[in-house]
Amino acid sequence: VYGNAKRTAADAKSGTQLFAGAKVHPGQFTYPAPPDFTGSMAVRTFFYDTNGGPADFAGAFDAAKYTPAAQKLWDRLNALKPSLYKKGATFPAGQPDVEKLYANGEVAEFLTYAPGSVGDQVKKAVYPKTTREAVLDVGNISNYNFLSIPINSPHKAAAQVLQNVLLDPDTQLEFYKLSGTFPALDLTKLSAEQQAAFAAVSTSESVLPLKDLSAHAQPELTSKYVTSIEKDWKTNVLQK
Repeated sequence: VYGNAKRTAADAKSGTQLFAGAKVHPGQFTYPAPPDFTGSMAVRTFFYDTNGGPADFAGAFDAAKYTPAAQKLWDRLNALKPSLYKKGATFPAGQPDVEKLYANGEVAEFLTYAPGSVGDQVKKAVYPKTTREAVLDVGNISNYNFLSIPINSPHKAAAQVLQNVLLDPDTQLEFYKLSGTFPALDLTKLSAEQQAAFAAVSTSESVLPLKDLSAHAQPELTSKYVTSIEKDWKTNVLQK
């Protein structure tokens, strides 16, 4: 969760604190409407927070578990709506819209899948210097960008070379330095010299250290849970 420390506490450590802060500062928080990628993540994070984490929903979709758990979430999100941007009468269509609202000072808090890029936005003065980050105690839903090679690719070997270049520690280090993109590598498997190079990267004070961001990483749910949450959010929250 990112927030402008001048306008909110910007240190929500739980979903309860985040929602309580939204009520104290009405209109200052929102999230994109699923199925936007980040909006879907936000709602699933709230689903985890409402139901004690993802452990009960591991594996194949179970309607008997999902239905009562989802209803608890819809009740909670509907109670939150009057405190959201525009009182929840409308939701941003996508994450870029949320970030524009934040940059323009129209909202003071938002969730993101790309915490590293926030430091770059602060450096460019797009976001205020008082931007600060907190991790909810339920943890971060963590995933990676994936590269695939189509089965009918005419240049599979060349594609494999490119993938190897992108995954090379030196390339990953440059991504991290230039744009704050966190490495898709297990840093503990790198040499001591390589680990030291990653540790030496200067990051914005608006961005928490990688070890703090990844300390409580949470898995994704299976696709049936994801699509059900996205569809049912529209019916039970957006259209209410």
